[in-house]
Amino acid sequence: MDKAGILRVIEDRIKAIDASEFQDLCDRLLIKLYPDYTQVRAGGKLGDMKNDGYCYVSRIFFQAHASRGETISKIKTKIETDLNGCLAKQNDVQKFVYITNDVLVGEIEAFVDGLRKTNTTLKIETWSPLKICTLISDFGIDDIEQIISRNLTSGSVVNNTLNQQNNYISLALSEEEDLGIIEEIFKFISQLIVIKNDLNDSGNSRNEKLKKLLEKIKINFNEVQQETIRNLFSNLWTRTQLVQKYIENQIEMDGGEEMVLALKDDIQAKFLKTLNVDNTDVEINDINLFETISIEYVPKAHVKNVHYTSNAKAIVLYFFELCDIGKKTTSETELKQNDLFSGL
Repeated sequence: MDKAGILRVIEDRIKAIDASEFQDLCDRLLIKLYPDYTQVRAGGKLGDMKNDGYCYVSRIFFQAHASRGETISKIKTKIETDLNGCLAKQNDVQKFVYITNDVLVGEIEAFVDGLRKTNTTLKIETWSPLKICTLISDFGIDDIEQIISRNLTSGSVVNNTLNQQNNYISLALSEEEDLGIIEEIFKFISQLIVIKNDLNDSGNSRNEKLKKLLEKIKINFNEVQQETIRNLFSNLWTRTQLVQKYIENQIEMDGGEEMVLALKDDIQAKFLKTLNVDNTDVEINDINLFETISIEYVPKAHVKNVHYTSNAKAIVLYFFELCDIGKKTTSETELKQNDLFSGL
């Protein structure tokens, strides 16, 4: 099939799908275009935070809207409301992209151009079906079929996993295995694990971090255990730094810090229970601790999946490095955090 034929199939597919399927198609496209893309769906009291998906690193926020059949007034209101809501709820927004399944009339494009003049430091783009079709058609046949969820020749449904490096992340966990922020961290790591040069983790900064970590390892494990723990950190270093990046980004988001604190509390509770202690500031002396805690965050169906188990360990190791579990060094103890009752 030539390029023109492929474009026609993609265009027909976009015209045929409903609003929900259109959003899923956009997710499958964006995950291939942007390694740091993460899909977002409405949930909880904060909803979708006025974006259907965003890029952690490049700070691009997307709204996918099946606008076909809606009035000009309604579409203009939708764009402006989503844009203003995104700017109010998110930090460091570099670009806002409105994706639609219909060609926007001149009045709407002029309206968007007015929004650009009002928000001069922000890039605002609209992606019409032609733009979407062109972006999809630039991929290979296998990727195209995956994005549009159709075989180009037969028109039959194909397996629409997001991408090869993210195949092991299940997007349909059962309710009893709803991992919340853990699932989001898993996906974040899987998407960025190959982009090691974006971690700002080199030179003096890295050396200082490793010196502090080594000191903490030495006061928490005996000499025999230390080699095992050092190897564990060496093998999972990139993943732990990606956990740090995710946590830092999450804290910047409205309501994100609450989720991080809830995860921290849960890890500390598992730490206390595993070691049968009543204080998190104690020597560990158990090389199996990280394994014991982390396995509780892996869905039952994936306990033998090395990607899941490695990501779960990286999360627990990060909170150890952050001094939230295990014996604190002298410098860490001096940096005592204020609590609700400080100063009373």
